[in-house]
Amino acid sequence: MEIKDYLTWLKEETPPGVWSKGVALARTAKAELLVIASKQANHELKFKLQTQERLLAFQVTLWPLDEDYFCNCESKVQPCAHVIATAQIYDQGRATQPDSSTLSNSMYYEWVIDQKSSPSRLSLHRTLGGQPFQASLLSFIGGIESGRIAQPMPAPTPLDLKIDDELSKAKEIGQKANWPKLLKLLSELPPLRVRGENRELTIELNPPKPKLEINRNSEGDFTLAAFYPEYIPLAEGLATGNGSVFLQPYRPPSPLPPSIKWLEIETFITDILPELQVHFEVHAQTPLPTLIEIEPTLELKTDRIGPDRLVVTAILNYGNLARVIEGKLKLNLPAQGQLLQIPLRQRNVETALIQKLRRELNLALNQPVQFMGTEAVSFLTKLNQTAWAQSRTAHSTGHQKLEAFENNQTYQPHLQFQGGRLKLFFTNRKGQTTSVSLDQLQRYHEQFSTDPDRPVMDSLQEYGKIPKDFWNEFGAEILTLLTRSEKTILQG
Repeated sequence: MEIKDYLTWLKEETPPGVWSKGVALARTAKAELLVIASKQANHELKFKLQTQERLLAFQVTLWPLDEDYFCNCESKVQPCAHVIATAQIYDQGRATQPDSSTLSNSMYYEWVIDQKSSPSRLSLHRTLGGQPFQASLLSFIGGIESGRIAQPMPAPTPLDLKIDDELSKAKEIGQKANWPKLLKLLSELPPLRVRGENRELTIELNPPKPKLEINRNSEGDFTLAAFYPEYIPLAEGLATGNGSVFLQPYRPPSPLPPSIKWLEIETFITDILPELQVHFEVHAQTPLPTLIEIEPTLELKTDRIGPDRLVVTAILNYGNLARVIEGKLKLNLPAQGQLLQIPLRQRNVETALIQKLRRELNLALNQPVQFMGTEAVSFLTKLNQTAWAQSRTAHSTGHQKLEAFENNQTYQPHLQFQGGRLKLFFTNRKGQTTSVSLDQLQRYHEQFSTDPDRPVMDSLQEYGKIPKDFWNEFGAEILTLLTRSEKTILQG
């Protein structure tokens, strides 16, 4: 669309009063073309319009081919008089070009690269009326208004003042410029030329992120490989590449480990990977573990070792996925084909369970505790009378039964003469009968001599107590009788 056709379209879209105001404004206003249509893929025409309405210039953008426009004024009527005036000035050929010397009151920006420093330093230089400008723009305008400075009044835009404010802050505190903010402001300008070079640099606010590939090797470890885009590093965290200037891509403060062991994957997934995803474009070539919510539980592992010893170990589990050891989450290696899952730690719940374990059972996490004889019976009785019974898992040794500890029964002794041999047997409260061999009786006699309260184990593999009074009064005699009876049979 030609500019005259665009003007015809604007007149049709504009109220008559606003159109007349725009035509009148075009006679006195001055427009400076910042972006030339032939250099823009979207045929964008960007102007600074200086009027007598205010000190700051208006920012006007025209898109003739798209039949669109923009002005940073606050008029509720669109298109506004500033758009009409700008289009009229451009059609009349009165809009000045960026390299024109006819307007000495406009601010121009350019890059200067100092190749002598290492790394090279990129700095922003401003010129006003063809002369270097390093002062505060607001102070300069104030000096002109007061008559202290004999210079033409500049025509700054709101963007000029924002850029000036950032540069003034850095100058006041003697530090480098706040480049993230400054680049964002400069991105609203056309590409800036590099002094002494036949090129321009655009502002890239979102440069390509470095890539991070995650694989898994044959040993089950996760491997990491980082790939960084090509760029030329500059001072103060800047970089250039592909005709753009941008902030240097992120690099971790320390080199990434080449691989992550399975036992370390929980820390990597929950703490390290989220931070890397902010700065890297992560490509997982293998399924990564997923985080799931699951309640931690306490498990009391009870092992019977020997005839009268009980070992209890408290374990904090997250289902069958992991357990807590020395304050860290130790993941169980998943079976073939099983989903890779990591429980989200609930530290408040963990703390409450550990405190309850210490308060009610006087046990510490992952610390085996041994109980002997009647002490073992008492401990298991206490478990069964409380809610802790649900957390108990029995681990047997050999063919022995852990439940025998809980019987805590008393055996009733019986003597019987049968087949020319004297026999000793006992009955328990279940009505079960068991005989005692001479070897067993001799061993029991030795046990009772040192520890009369120690439980014994019969041939039914159950624990119980032979009445102490019976043994103290008749134990020695019965042992003598049985010994004689055995000898008589053998001799016979």
